[in-house]
Amino acid sequence: MYNMNTMDISLPGTMATVGTNMSHSMATMHPTNLINIIQHCATTCDHMITHLTNHEEMNNRRLQLQLLRDCADICHVTASFIARNSHLNKMMA
Repeated sequence: MYNMNTMDISLPGTMATVGTNMSHSMATMHPTNLINIIQHCATTCDHMITHLTNHEEMNNRRLQLQLLRDCADICHVTASFIARNSHLNKMMA
């Protein structure tokens, strides 16, 4: 059983842009909602990788592609940790 009280983390609000101050306490957010948000992040990163690899200036965007791949990987792993209530899920989030 998932125990939301073991984690008190502020995470970006649903679809909030980078740099905004919106946050939700994980104690008030159902884990399924959090997992969906993180999976959406991973999907968005994967979509942007595909978009950029088809771009004319792909060779000039190597660092951007690497960062997007890292972001997608971190999101996939974090969603898995939260889904299985890993003892590392707070650190990953």
